This record gives sequence, C-alpha cells and structure tokens, in this order.
Amino acid sequence: MKRLAVSFGCVLAAACQGSAVPMPGVASAHSARAEACAVYMIISGETLDRPRMAAYSEALLASGLYPRVDGRYVNQARPFSVLEGTPPADHVSLVVRFPDEQALTEFWYSATYQQDILPLRFDPPAANFTVTAHRSHEFDPETSRCD
Repeated sequence: MKRLAVSFGCVLAAACQGSAVPMPGVASAHSARAEACAVYMIISGETLDRPRMAAYSEALLASGLYPRVDGRYVNQARPFSVLEGTPPADHVSLVVRFPDEQALTEFWYSATYQQDILPLRFDPPAANFTVTAHRSHEFDPETSRCD
C-alpha cells in the first residue's frame, strides 16, 4: 500500500484507492446478485492517536474485508474545504457504501473485524467515533420503495 501520510485520513485515502475498484480474483456473493438498496456506514469523530489509527487502517486494508463484501469508500476522511463551522483539527468523516444490509452486517460482525481489527482502536481509545448505518434514497418510482 502506498502510504500518503501518517494521519488516519490519509492512510484511509490510500486504503480506499486499493479497495474502491473490484479486485481480480476476489469473488463476492454480493456482486453476483442484483443490487438491493445500498446502505452507508458513516464514521465520524476525532482521531486521538494517529499512528494507532494508521495501523488500524492498514490492518483493515490487508484483511480484504471491504472487497469481499463489495464495500467501497465514498470519500476521503479529511475535508478538502470547510464550508461552514469549525471542525476540530483531528475530526474525520468517512462514508463506506455497501450493496445491502447483509453486506454491512457481514463486514461489521465478522470475526476478523470484531476480534482482529476493531480492538486496534481500543485500550486506550485511538479515536472517539460514532459509527452509524443509513439506507440510501434509491427508490423505485412506481412503488416508492427501495428494492
């Protein structure tokens, strides 16, 4: 992986470059079926320990979890411009797109993520994040439902 900088946001940007496109030879159950309603995982908060968050990001990239479930980074974690307000210096907001709720669940609750990767952010905390899941607004105009 090309390391852009020591900061969490830049390491995630490098990770996203590696996982945002389909990886040859990596099969996914999600890519084989018609895409349902996409969901988005939003990570927002303050980085407390940049080197530890860089290690977390590198472990996440090395795991191959996102490509396995067709997860894709939507943005870089650090803004290139602040249009309103004054965010803390180490504030990040990252959006990860999954093809459906099942893919998000497979990622978040996987043994690899829960046991090997997520603990890298704790004890003591390397960040103070809120992680939320959101459904997209990809509606079928005839049924007004997200199918």
